[in-house]
Amino acid sequence: MSSQATEQPWPDERDHVREQAAQWLILLDATPEPEPEQQRDLDAWLAADPLHRQMFDEMRQLWSTAGRRKGSKTRRRKAGLAALCIGLALAATQLPWTYWTADHRTAVGEVRAFALPDGSMATLDSNSAIDVHFDDAGRRIELIRGAVLVDVPRSEGGRRFIVTTEEVGAEALGTRYAVRAGTRLTRVSVFESEVRVYVRKDAGIDLKAGQGIDIEAAVPGIPYALTRETPDWASGHLIFNDAPLSEVVDSLARYRPGLVRLSNAVAGADRRFTGALPADDSEAALALLARSLGLRIHRYTDYLVWIE
Repeated sequence: MSSQATEQPWPDERDHVREQAAQWLILLDATPEPEPEQQRDLDAWLAADPLHRQMFDEMRQLWSTAGRRKGSKTRRRKAGLAALCIGLALAATQLPWTYWTADHRTAVGEVRAFALPDGSMATLDSNSAIDVHFDDAGRRIELIRGAVLVDVPRSEGGRRFIVTTEEVGAEALGTRYAVRAGTRLTRVSVFESEVRVYVRKDAGIDLKAGQGIDIEAAVPGIPYALTRETPDWASGHLIFNDAPLSEVVDSLARYRPGLVRLSNAVAGADRRFTGALPADDSEAALALLARSLGLRIHRYTDYLVWIE
């Protein structure tokens, strides 16, 4: 089995664009006269893809509704309330009801490990949720959102252990592995032993320790070599090796409430970062990133960070 490909950044296009649109609206509300660089960045972002304009218009309509309800508060208070309204709207569109009713779930910035009924261990990443279905016939973890790392002992009595998303099943063969689910893409990473990955009703794809695979729109890609022996988030750190700044910021944003915006000028400067950032302290992570790369961090509200 080929492993020539290397692990790629995690994509989730519509959610990412929706969050970017919300970030722009919060910034415009907090700074009614944006600086020329910020206006140029916004114009370039809107022109880059029709989806950008679509999401911006949708979020602006929501923003307008929120603005009419806020009355005559101060500018900073208005921006904070509007950001909160945007955040609630994002939660409503991105978090299914099953997230709120899941057997186990984590909040933004929370990573938690716990034992399953059979003695297996599960660790949930930030903003993740699972349902647990164990019976005499088998053991199934339904990944509703985010990512889960499972440490599974050898099968007892022939009972299968499988982690499922909407279109993918990843069956343990006595192993340690992680599954991450997005809107269109599922990622399976194997750290010990073997895993058999099923896509709908297709024949299984066997992965060995040190291999991963991405399944996008129910189409499996080429297995690739993993760059580490365990998920970095599971140990409370986000580890990067010559990673683009945009990738670093996108990863860090999963571990803090609100929105983080990277200016186009900085994003286009090909700045790269090597090091470890704390996943459980986003303020410390931002400060460390800023010192390492000579960045400036602007906090317009508790819900918006602008990096330039």
